[in-house]
Amino acid sequence: FVDPLAGEIAWIVATAFLFKITFAVFSFRHHCDPIADDLEAGRTEDAADKVQMIVSRNTKGMDADHIASSCCETISENLVDSVYSPAFFFGLFGLPGAVMFRCANLMDAMWGYLNEKYARIGYFPAKFDDVLGFITARISPYFIALAAMLKGLDWRAAISTAKEQHGLTPSPNSGYSMTAVAGAMGISMVKDGVYVMGYGPMPTPSDVRRCSRFVIGLLKRLATNI
Repeated sequence: FVDPLAGEIAWIVATAFLFKITFAVFSFRHHCDPIADDLEAGRTEDAADKVQMIVSRNTKGMDADHIASSCCETISENLVDSVYSPAFFFGLFGLPGAVMFRCANLMDAMWGYLNEKYARIGYFPAKFDDVLGFITARISPYFIALAAMLKGLDWRAAISTAKEQHGLTPSPNSGYSMTAVAGAMGISMVKDGVYVMGYGPMPTPSDVRRCSRFVIGLLKRLATNI
């Protein structure tokens, strides 16, 4: 006979492992630090090639300011998709909830509104992802403001900028965390022809690292509590 306590421990360990793979805490630095290294060394073309792996826009010929902005945008946007939402649905529905969100988000990234070929298969996951992220996106500025307060950044600007500018992005959800981070850090994030969010200068390579540290500092606390 299997000891019930041993089975329970095994289930807890397995659940923790499977839950961990539904969210990404430290991948921001893994992707963005090499880009910051290239920018600091003047290797703008190499940085543009690397940033193409984390954004959907065309990065060929992109200048250093817009590359750094793309990194900060990705880091702040994925707070909701990669951390807050999986944790939220894990709290509501356990492991199936976290897996449900991650699958919807992944299908949205792969097929959602990419082209006519995937229009039908991508419509539902895109809309479903928007619905699932509705609550977590809207509460994210307050968590970001709390992290900004602990880091000595402008937490008031995090909330006010999110309130004023969250609607600038085509996505109904992504603007909340992006504008909050831009406000807290005192930078602007720019996607030409689409949006300019925040009120400061465009980010530098050091701002990319600062954004990673800011976000990861908050996520470490969340991961420790989970």
